[in-house]
Amino acid sequence: MSIQPQAIGDLVMNDGEFCALAGNARREGRQLPQRAVELSNVASKQAYALQSRLAEWFENAGEGAVAGYKLGATTDAMQAYLGVASPVYGRIMSANVLGDGDIFHRRSGIQTGIECELAVRISDDMPLRATPWRQVDVEPYIEWIAPAIEIVENRYGDFTSMPLGPMIADDFFHRAAVIG
Repeated sequence: MSIQPQAIGDLVMNDGEFCALAGNARREGRQLPQRAVELSNVASKQAYALQSRLAEWFENAGEGAVAGYKLGATTDAMQAYLGVASPVYGRIMSANVLGDGDIFHRRSGIQTGIECELAVRISDDMPLRATPWRQVDVEPYIEWIAPAIEIVENRYGDFTSMPLGPMIADDFFHRAAVIG
């Protein structure tokens, strides 16, 4: 991964600096540092690109490869609560997928929670389409569905006043997952 500063508006963003700040904060159970918030306060498209760099940072730091994706804010009620206009996604690293007998150690004073979820394994790439997907069209692409738990952390403090970019870049509250 090459670390190249980029000019984004009035901000010069250094992917490597953001990744080190955000990655170490998550690994050590600390709040996202203000400098990381400043570096990732960008539009959603750039925030997702930064999220991808963070996944590479975690992989290089021994957290495994991307194992899947989490979807957040999928209902109108959650979008209103979180102050977002549409669903968002984050990456799940393989080292953070907990299995039978694994113990999750809550760290520090970061507010931790659990969310009941469904895990879906897609068996094949789904092609882009101009029309919305219907259930009958999606079914052939589903390998399995299982109950799951997402362990979330509020690394943002008062997230209602936090810009969306930093939360997207930092995988939108994600910490770990348990697949049933």
